[in-house]
Amino acid sequence: VGFWFKKAFAAIWSVVTGGGTSELTEMFRGIKIQIRELNTEIISQRMGAAMAALLAVNIVGALFAVAPYLLGVIAVLSGMIWPNWLGSGYQRIKTIVEDTRARGRGEKKKKKQQININAPKKKIPLIDRSTFHFFI
Repeated sequence: VGFWFKKAFAAIWSVVTGGGTSELTEMFRGIKIQIRELNTEIISQRMGAAMAALLAVNIVGALFAVAPYLLGVIAVLSGMIWPNWLGSGYQRIKTIVEDTRARGRGEKKKKKQQININAPKKKIPLIDRSTFHFFI
């Protein structure tokens, strides 16, 4: 039984790591670097965010116990207001993972692009069709 468990674990590990690529190793190194750079301000921000997330999950759970149909209506309305939340959330997570891997490779932290207020404006179309959901 132990032999099969080791073989299954090795197969799962090779799938997770991509068959020997260094992506997961870079990710772990980047997380180590982030943990080393923590200070009390960052730790307090993360603890506050964790407490806020815990509170939000508890409120949603209580609402689901009391009025599940209300949550259904809220979910439909939220989907109509923010139709591309899944794609933008995926993009944020992908950016965070790429930044963490870059730190693990030893690259410098990327600076965010600054917007020049005095730059000439591009002509904006009346309707930007890329922001619409395909159901609309």
